Formats: sequence, C-alpha cells, structure tokens
Amino acid sequence: MEAAAGAIQNLTACNWKWAVYQRHLIRKANGLTLLIEHLNHAHDTVVRSVSTALRNLSIDETNKEIIGQYGIEGIIPRIPYGQNSLGISESTTISLLCTLMELCIDNYNNTSTFRDCNGITPIARLTQSKEHTPKVVYAAHKLCSIISEYKVAKSVLKQEGWDS
Repeated sequence: MEAAAGAIQNLTACNWKWAVYQRHLIRKANGLTLLIEHLNHAHDTVVRSVSTALRNLSIDETNKEIIGQYGIEGIIPRIPYGQNSLGISESTTISLLCTLMELCIDNYNNTSTFRDCNGITPIARLTQSKEHTPKVVYAAHKLCSIISEYKVAKSVLKQEGWDS
C-alpha cells in the first residue's frame, strides 16, 4: 500500500497536464475513498504516503471538497495529542499537518469540518508543545495561521491560547 500511495503521490504532484489528468482519473475510479480508508493503517510509513498523496490530490478543487468532507475526520485522530502520540513519527505528523493545510486553505467548508471534528484543540496545543520538534511546531503554527482567517476557527484558537 505504501508503494501504491507513493506512486499516486509522485504522479499527482505539481500542475503538469498529466498530474491534472491523474487527479481526475483517481477521483473517477473512487481512489480517494480507498486512500482515506488507509489513514487508519497501523504502519506509520503507509499513513505518511497516503497523507502526502491526499495532499497532492487535493490540489484539484473537487478532490479538495471530497477529501475534506470524508478525510479530515480520519486525519485528526492521527495527530499526536495527549495519549495518542505513540508510534507517529515527526515526518508523518508534518505530512498530516501539510495535508490539513492544503485542505483548509481558501476553503471555508473544510475549515468548518476541521472545527466540527474537534481538530483545532490538538493543533493549537501542538504550537505550544515542548515535546515535539521545531518542524512540527512550525507546521502546526502555519496551519493555525491558515484557519485563523475564518471566524469559525478564530474563537476556538483564542480559547486554546493560540495567538498569531
């Protein structure tokens, strides 16, 4: 699964015409759903590859809506927060945060879904974490900056002690 997700990741990167075609083709073949299901995989490397593939697929606006609607709910539990921090590497955490960034940037619906799935609290707390590397903290800050553009997230961020 890791190799398949890695191939999708590579084929859908950037905006060349074949990547645009692949993003459309994967959506039409219900590949988004299959990838989203593998966010719960036990192996960290599979989750990282799937997350990065989903990030690249979400460059397409239709894919972004679909992944946001069904995938955010699967991404949030993978973010290291409290007791669930075990077994998730730094690079996987950053990949998950970058996927959330791509899904929430310029997308009110996905930011609302992110809030409704209680995703803001773990991200805001990551920004204050001493247990995680500076790269993880920076990625969490960047995500908070993106979602703070929307009123639906701003009040929860303030409540959690995050300030731009």
